[in-house]
Amino acid sequence: MRFTVTKKIVAGLAVIILIGIIAMLVIYRGLYLVERDMQQLAHVEEPLILAAYEMEINMNGVALAVLKYVSTRTARYRGWAEKNLADFDGFHATYSKLIASPGELALNETVTRLYTEFKPLALDMMQNADKQEALFEKVSTEIEEIDEIVHRELKPGIDLLPGLTQAKFDKATAAANLEAEIAELGFWAANYQRAQKPEYKTLIGQKIDYFAAVLTRFESYDLSAEERRIAARLGEIFSDVTASIERVVALEDSMNEQRQKFISLRVEMDDIFDDQMQPLALRNLTAPRISAEATALNALRTISLLIPLYLLCAIVVGALLITLVMRPLGRLMKGTRVIGKAI
Repeated sequence: MRFTVTKKIVAGLAVIILIGIIAMLVIYRGLYLVERDMQQLAHVEEPLILAAYEMEINMNGVALAVLKYVSTRTARYRGWAEKNLADFDGFHATYSKLIASPGELALNETVTRLYTEFKPLALDMMQNADKQEALFEKVSTEIEEIDEIVHRELKPGIDLLPGLTQAKFDKATAAANLEAEIAELGFWAANYQRAQKPEYKTLIGQKIDYFAAVLTRFESYDLSAEERRIAARLGEIFSDVTASIERVVALEDSMNEQRQKFISLRVEMDDIFDDQMQPLALRNLTAPRISAEATALNALRTISLLIPLYLLCAIVVGALLITLVMRPLGRLMKGTRVIGKAI
């Protein structure tokens, strides 16, 4: 097949365009790989490591807030604990959705198991603290009621008894002792409410025994009907006080066990976050970044090679086209001049 000038021009342009297309495809592939790695960073690895760090922050926030609430009964600590629990749930859901490697899945399974114990325990500790606070208020109210009955009903009645008999003296002494013992019981119960020290619990038990002994002694005296009614009422209220204090102490013992387990779970989860989960997420974050940087450098090197190569090819093809086109034209012009001279 004979190449005409038009075909030569078309062929030359086709070669230039083909080289340009190849260069653009190579550059596009490099840019695509960079974008893929950056998308992995932006939508997977960065949110993943953020979730890992935030879970640890929220978990420690829950632990601190719960322990502060249990010791102070301050409402803002309860709100802080509940907010951190909600935030942990959100970041844990994000982490669970993004992870893919076997190591990440295994760590997440462990954290999920521990958190399944940690969260209900946190809520239960705060609920027990609320129950204990309500019991303290009940004990305080009942102790005040006993004090009022002794002070305003029992003692005035004894004072109105005629003469200075031994019976009157014994009753007055017992009434004074009842008032003193219930006041001391209230004092140590208030101390125990502020700080649950073992010595306070011991003193509360002693004061309960002392009050019960004094009340029993008072009931053994020759009492009037009104005095017996008052003594019976004191006994009923005191039984409620004793039962409430026993529940307070039982709750405190239970909360001490819960506190130990709660702290143990926090430490175990914190170790997993610090030693395993976060380092793994950080390594996963570094890998696509290194890959993106390497791909970008390769793309730049390829571009720096392809552009001169493309220009060189264009020059060579252009020179060949000029040669291929100008040579026939030169012969044509030479033949035309020869013909013109012959005429």
